[in-house]
Amino acid sequence: MVKFSNAFIEREVFKMLGVRDNSVTLGPGIGEDAAVIRINNSYMAVHTDPVTGSSNLLGWLAVHVAANDIATRGIRPRWFLVTLILPVDYGENDVVNIMRQINDALIEINASLVGGHTEKSDAVTRPIAVTTAIGIGSRFIRTGGLRTGDVIVMTKYAALEATAVLVSDFRGRLMNVLSEGEFKEATSLYRMVSVVNDALAAAEYATSMHDPTEGGVLQGLLEMAYSSGKLIIINEDNIPVLPVTRRVLNAFNLNPLTVLSSGSLLIGVGENDAAKLIGKLRDMGINASIIGKVTDGEPGVVVKGRSGEQFFRGDLTIPDGVIEMWLSGNTSEGSKA
Repeated sequence: MVKFSNAFIEREVFKMLGVRDNSVTLGPGIGEDAAVIRINNSYMAVHTDPVTGSSNLLGWLAVHVAANDIATRGIRPRWFLVTLILPVDYGENDVVNIMRQINDALIEINASLVGGHTEKSDAVTRPIAVTTAIGIGSRFIRTGGLRTGDVIVMTKYAALEATAVLVSDFRGRLMNVLSEGEFKEATSLYRMVSVVNDALAAAEYATSMHDPTEGGVLQGLLEMAYSSGKLIIINEDNIPVLPVTRRVLNAFNLNPLTVLSSGSLLIGVGENDAAKLIGKLRDMGINASIIGKVTDGEPGVVVKGRSGEQFFRGDLTIPDGVIEMWLSGNTSEGSKA
């Protein structure tokens, strides 16, 4: 999936949204993970997302990617609808394999599939899943809620999703790079792509939450900065990256800050609450660390690295190297899940 620029979406798409509805508490916005609709004294979070790249992990990612966007509102995802559009050479066994992944992912987060659609079409050459996720809560958190003086806490590690996808869909190109043990470790990372537990635990302290997907941690930070009207300053050395992830990404000359990163959660939190939040997450077995701070300035992200610092404007769209590889069609394992 290649996204249109945020500037285009904001300039053209957001002006064509139908009639105004006063029940819509939070509608479309750059970086805002889910719409929020007020129903009596509760808030319903709704989100839809496609998975258009990974074939081998399609069902698993279809649930977790959408679930994460509800959870970043501080609301538990409960109900899902999935549309599957499959190439014409797919058979019933292929559908069963995808549905098995969907079922396993739903069980993991204690959620239900309540509807959807399945078809084969000559319009696609790879399977596509489009998922709608829904949850209801008593309050919600915005992506655009950062305050001056907040710090940015990140859970787990950058590029977990990219690592798992690359060893699944491009395994042949890594045969001479990874040991058997490293293959096993990298393959298992798909089990870490959910941030539902991270987000629900962080909701007590968070001023803002966002899960980085396409474009990685950097894109996620840019969207937080842009939607909040703030400048985020991060130290690249503080962003945790697993050694096996570095080995996998180095084989494709990819940057861990700019590739698929479902599994990590970016949290804005007051500096005085950061230690409590990190302690709570670590008690749950979730790695968490401070990677940067929020200040006033032109909305965007300053990345401080060993070779200096670089400013990225908040409205930039970061190209994702893994998605570009999918678009080339040069996978090593074929197209079926």
